[in-house]
Amino acid sequence: MATAPFVVAVPVQVKVTVLAPGRLCVAGVGGETVAAAVPDSVSDGTSEFTPMVPESVTARVMVKVSPRSAAAGAESRASLDTSAVLERDLAAAAGLGWIGKNTNLLAPGLGSYFFIGLVLTTAALPADEPQPDRCGTCRACLDACPTAAFDAPHELDARRCIAYLTIEHRGAIAPELHAPIGEWLFGCDVCQEVCPWNRHVPPARALVPAAPPPPAETLLTLPEAEFRERFRGSPLKRARREGLARNAAIVLANRRRAAS
Repeated sequence: MATAPFVVAVPVQVKVTVLAPGRLCVAGVGGETVAAAVPDSVSDGTSEFTPMVPESVTARVMVKVSPRSAAAGAESRASLDTSAVLERDLAAAAGLGWIGKNTNLLAPGLGSYFFIGLVLTTAALPADEPQPDRCGTCRACLDACPTAAFDAPHELDARRCIAYLTIEHRGAIAPELHAPIGEWLFGCDVCQEVCPWNRHVPPARALVPAAPPPPAETLLTLPEAEFRERFRGSPLKRARREGLARNAAIVLANRRRAAS
């Protein structure tokens, strides 16, 4: 295998697979698949390059290439947000970035808007040095959190995190957190939106959904069968029908409160 841990920056979910020594397969959401080869200009020794992929594949990929001789005959498995692996901590240890005060991995030039891909391998690879923490005295993410979910820098209380509550949490949400949720129907990006490291990240081409999401009023009574059909293959399905209906009720109540 010629590839070692890599970072994938995408606005939507993609699948990344290592095909053969020196080749990386990037599968777009629309089903299109391309294979990006390691260029001949990349010599043995750790270096970085960006594979050339068609614009139709919505992805920016940064790959760290390791010596071909060290990886010969190794067993490897690629993973992208699909395995029970602490990829954030591994990425920080591998020198891809540092863990910010908002608990996200921050990578120079990419900010925090990306998925972390990794390759589990038996190859003996040279280790990279971790990057220093570059957050300094900034408190933007800590102060902007609508629910004050940060107990301290690098300490997030998921029980008050809007992203966790609206996606992963099952059951009722504490009433005192309803108003701070505001218009967040699914997830929350406030702590990333205010981060200075995300200000100058080159924008990726957005994927336009085949159909616009239904209004909150519709989600309140959406039948299970229609929910499964409408959100087939969508990240919104993770919240389940009951979760989206709960979130929609909170959002609608917030709108009525703001209008009164």
